Amino acid sequence: MKAILKFKGPVLIGGKKAANNFIESIDYIPGSYIRAALAQYIYLNCHINNKNEKLFWVEYKNQEECEKCSLQNMCINFNNIKFSFFYPKGTKVASLSQMICKNNSSHGFFETLLGQYSCNICPQGNNRIEKYTGYIFEGRPYKKLEKKIITRTAVDNYTRVSKIHNLYTLVAIEKTCDEGNIFEGYIYGIKKEDIEGINIMIGKYTSSGYGWANISIIEENESKYDKHEYINKIIEFSNKYKQINKITDNNIYLAIKFNADILFDIKLQNKYYSTDEYKNMFSEAINLPDIFNIEKLYTEVYDYRGFDTSSNGNPTRKPFKKIASKGTLMVLSSQKTIEEIYNNLVANDALGQETENGYGKYEVYFGGVNSD
Repeated sequence: MKAILKFKGPVLIGGKKAANNFIESIDYIPGSYIRAALAQYIYLNCHINNKNEKLFWVEYKNQEECEKCSLQNMCINFNNIKFSFFYPKGTKVASLSQMICKNNSSHGFFETLLGQYSCNICPQGNNRIEKYTGYIFEGRPYKKLEKKIITRTAVDNYTRVSKIHNLYTLVAIEKTCDEGNIFEGYIYGIKKEDIEGINIMIGKYTSSGYGWANISIIEENESKYDKHEYINKIIEFSNKYKQINKITDNNIYLAIKFNADILFDIKLQNKYYSTDEYKNMFSEAINLPDIFNIEKLYTEVYDYRGFDTSSNGNPTRKPFKKIASKGTLMVLSSQKTIEEIYNNLVANDALGQETENGYGKYEVYFGGVNSD
């Protein structure tokens, strides 16, 4: 079911840290942040929590007080709840293969995957195009997101000047659409009446008022193609891709676009890797079904290292992982029949780790072949 997060003020989602005294929010909310916020909400409203237990750790106690608790269903089913990433209202994630006009972004998108390497409606801009990363809103680049910059410090009581190392800057999201600061995504595995209307705190600096949001639910599932339409569109894309790239084999080609970050482990040694070696390692790391080969990969990969905040002491750092950014696009080839390809694609809709928190969510991509 579709969920709406309406924030009462700015929200600060960490994600990437540029420096110790400068934190800029990323423009989306991973499902793991929503899960952590709900866990905190349940924990703070539980009447039988043991202070010696892990912080914000949800575990059904099955005691007399639990029978009267309004959060009983959410507590029992917490491990089975699945979350998608949440994005600014009305937006879609753009593919990293898409580009826009360098002179006028209102000229729309150009799909390099299918040979569109210039803007054909902009001779005054010399037809040049450039890479685009972000969202699509009503067919155009998304520009409604507004951020708020706040710089703070602490004053030394003795010297009456700023304390050393206490000057820091926060860049939070203040507005995502005309109606305010609203994000939307999907939650599965829980009833509407168990979660609707509750207020949760998401992200960083929630004790200072950041990230306070109300959840509302819309009874709407993600739209999907029917099987016949789905298969026809894959075949249409494959034929056009082979024609443009002068491919004469009998393989079927298709593209998948990731609408969320991909979380994975990959052990790199201190040496150079060929393109084919890296594609094979990437394929294995995200558990891509072995009927597919990666032909092209458009992505941006960076290191990620989170914290375990469940202990009563200081938070401990988790091991390093890799993240391939949302919008990653892969062109795949397969020697199997279209029926086998279809069955593999619909068996799962996510790859990599922590798919229950929305990571690795993908869709078959038909960009350049139709209006999608």
